[in-house]
Amino acid sequence: MTIGILIGVIPLTICLYINNSKYRDLYKKYKNTDVKSEYESTTTVYVLAGDMKKGEKISEKDLVDVKIKTGKKDIEIISKNEILDRELKIDAIKGTIVNSSILLEDEKINNDVRIHMFSDIELHSEILEGSLIDIRISFPNGEDYVLAGQKRIEKRQDDKILIYVDEGDILKISGARVDKNMYPGTRIYAILYAEDYQESAVPNYPVNLCVIELGNWNPNLVDKIFTEDMVNKRMVLEENLHQIDMGQVAE
Repeated sequence: MTIGILIGVIPLTICLYINNSKYRDLYKKYKNTDVKSEYESTTTVYVLAGDMKKGEKISEKDLVDVKIKTGKKDIEIISKNEILDRELKIDAIKGTIVNSSILLEDEKINNDVRIHMFSDIELHSEILEGSLIDIRISFPNGEDYVLAGQKRIEKRQDDKILIYVDEGDILKISGARVDKNMYPGTRIYAILYAEDYQESAVPNYPVNLCVIELGNWNPNLVDKIFTEDMVNKRMVLEENLHQIDMGQVAE
């Protein structure tokens, strides 16, 4: 009986020793790595003190610092200096952790960019401060062109909007006003983007020949946007609009 007990106990003892040795080795490895310290360290993150809308700029009063225990790879952590004066690209509720995923990228502003208030662009009620829009022109023959792509509304007052524009935008919108006066039924209007992450529409409006000529020598234009191809497209547009005028006269 004694021999039988020894035969059963000895293998069991050996297995326990091997398993304990394995766990001791794992524990030593755990103690010698930064896994434990990573998950036991306290990190400061910044969260919103209240609900905010997309396009709003974050200030000191909008942030609350919160200390949390988390792995360094679990969430993206950015400093307060990287947050302040940045704009939200989405609506966010109180308590949202602020990181680059909800912030608009900082963009370098070209030397010819200005802030201008427009009062002759058709708007609808869903276009608000912070909205992204294209500015378009629609002619009475159905032709429709993009004047300026992906403009963010900095401020709206009734039917007036404040947006950033460059020299090319100013010339195109000015030329569009002439077309609106010359061709009854022409509209200059704004259209909303479905989502902020969408790529900008490419402006394709062929301005009149006087604006093209001005653009060729205008020293304030950073990029030469008025090309020979635009001249040809403008001539086609005017021919199409002339046919409409002739049809109206005939009637």
